[in-house]
Amino acid sequence: MVPLAPGDSWSGDGTRSWTDLGEDEQNSHRALAPTLGNLTLLEQPLAERVFGGSFPDKRAEAYTRSAVPATAALAEYDAWGTAAISARTVALTDDLVRIWARPALPEIDDDGLTPSSTPCAGAAGPQAGTASSPTSSTAASTGRSRTSSTCSTGCSAAPGPTTVHPRSRTAHAAAARSTTTWHGTASGTSSATATSSTWAGTPTT
Repeated sequence: MVPLAPGDSWSGDGTRSWTDLGEDEQNSHRALAPTLGNLTLLEQPLAERVFGGSFPDKRAEAYTRSAVPATAALAEYDAWGTAAISARTVALTDDLVRIWARPALPEIDDDGLTPSSTPCAGAAGPQAGTASSPTSSTAASTGRSRTSSTCSTGCSAAPGPTTVHPRSRTAHAAAARSTTTWHGTASGTSSATATSSTWAGTPTT
């Protein structure tokens, strides 16, 4: 109804022309011109007849003749300005939300596959998972080296802070039954290698 670029003679009430409006009023009209409340459907022949015209001209020559109910309803307005645009935007928005209401979404039962807060058995300490692509890290202060591994559930089995793993508790329980290989030099032997859930022997310094 309000053109994006109103001409000097455009009027929303048939009394005050565009040039009679203050700068703030003009800026307000320009800001609301592309919003929903200022838009309507109009048959092409009618739109060509009143293109760029004032609101009273459009109301008399086009809106009252339109077969579109929402457009024909504009004939009930005596004037068109920022207040009318804002009120129509609210009304149309309410209609859109009511007609195209968002359906209620059912709760999804993921069958226990939600990420678990249970620490992975392979990351909690000596009881690690099945070795996969092991990497060796040397503890300089003890002279020991541990072959760290990746457990069968896919998380790191290296020692350190507990790690939250998104796999199920069943996978963690299965991984906990496997062991980690430790390598080091124990007292009383030149070389000691043990495969168990705990360190075998007392390391030398």
